[in-house]
Amino acid sequence: MWISDVSIRRPVFATMVIASLVVLGLLSFGRLGVDLFPKIEFPYVSITTTLPGASPDTIETEITDVIEEEVNSVSGIRQMRSVSAEGVSQVVLEFELSEDADVKAQDVRDRVASILSNLPEESDAPIVEKLDPDAAPILSLLIAGDAPVRELTVFADEVVKERLQRIRGVGSISIVGGREREMRVWLDPAKMRSSAVSADNVITALRNENAELPGGRLEIDGRSKQYGTRTLAEANTASEFGNLAVAYRPNGQVTRVRDIGRVEDSVEDETSYAQLNGRPGVVLEVRKQSGSNTVAMTRAIKAEIEQIKGQLPSGVEIVVTRETARFIESAIGDVLFDLMIAVVLVVFVTFFFLLSWRATFIVMLAIPTSVIATFAAFAAFDFTLNFMTLLALTVAIGLLVDDAIVVVEAVQSDVDEGADPMEAAPIATKRVALAVLAGTFATLAVFVPIAFMEGIVGRFFFNMAWRLSTAE
Repeated sequence: MWISDVSIRRPVFATMVIASLVVLGLLSFGRLGVDLFPKIEFPYVSITTTLPGASPDTIETEITDVIEEEVNSVSGIRQMRSVSAEGVSQVVLEFELSEDADVKAQDVRDRVASILSNLPEESDAPIVEKLDPDAAPILSLLIAGDAPVRELTVFADEVVKERLQRIRGVGSISIVGGREREMRVWLDPAKMRSSAVSADNVITALRNENAELPGGRLEIDGRSKQYGTRTLAEANTASEFGNLAVAYRPNGQVTRVRDIGRVEDSVEDETSYAQLNGRPGVVLEVRKQSGSNTVAMTRAIKAEIEQIKGQLPSGVEIVVTRETARFIESAIGDVLFDLMIAVVLVVFVTFFFLLSWRATFIVMLAIPTSVIATFAAFAAFDFTLNFMTLLALTVAIGLLVDDAIVVVEAVQSDVDEGADPMEAAPIATKRVALAVLAGTFATLAVFVPIAFMEGIVGRFFFNMAWRLSTAE
């Protein structure tokens, strides 16, 4: 046991080594992320394609079957299933856990890109995305008041969303319940028949006439100066949309949009709705970047919200309706409370059986040094503070003091028989060395195999097993 011999002969050296490990653990602890569960990447990839108005049978034959036939050749697929509903096709691929989800998602994108020409022209481009637990919203903000939904949407999009996206760790922010500005053209069938104009003519005119196109370059002063030009042909008001030309007659007469209908400056159709105490509102769902600290990012967002409240229009309020960080803090707090209770009980039981404050103090010193030093290993393996790792700490408290109690009792027994403490320490340590090593390796034999379990359960217990192993 050369480690114990060096520690006894060189106590300053041993103290500095332990102190350096504790300091390194404390520095690493401040940089660890906080989350509810360990970061687990599920190897699932989904392909979503929409074809508005198509029946499920058409979706299956024209889209789903074509995609399935192409992506089936991707290696590592464990299971493939699909859903063909009205207007929507979704194909979900489950890969083996040993596969890299990012690599497989890119392989699927390449396969899907090669069959775009085989899909119906009216269908939207397929959306390929992997299943990411971090993609779920961690915070929901509700902006409600007496103002119209259109004004609330503009404020949420141009003010609140813009400021929150600047916060470090924020991934994306989606708006629910918002209704943006939209021009509606109401056509009169009788006027259209008299003008010999169809709905397709109106759609074509709106696309061609309402456009902002590049106009080339303007060179002046002997080509010494160049200016970029563009055509400002976009309509911004209802009257400008009404002036757009739809058809030209041989006699020079022009049929405009206002001649065959009316234009209304309105908002888009209501596809989602939000309200607060009976008042209409808009919800902002905040998603974090993968691997970001949920708790720290939520605190930064709430601090920014307090500043935004000073810019709210009259009669408008903003509240937090959903907060994942609160549940995480509550769960982590409960585990930390159990951890403190475990430490107190270990100290009490140790003193009750040993009846020595000196021996109890040694045990008390062994617990925090071992626990804190393992945070450095956490930072090296890119682990987070979560429910599973803190649960492992609670279990490790009892395991950590076993070796210390055995060694202290052996040394104390020789001292009580009259041996010199400096001589009794190495002799007693060598006497119980095999027993201590046997107990340590027995613990490792139980928990290390857990780290190599397969399946989703093995991924969850990976952090716990390594936490216990490094603490030992």
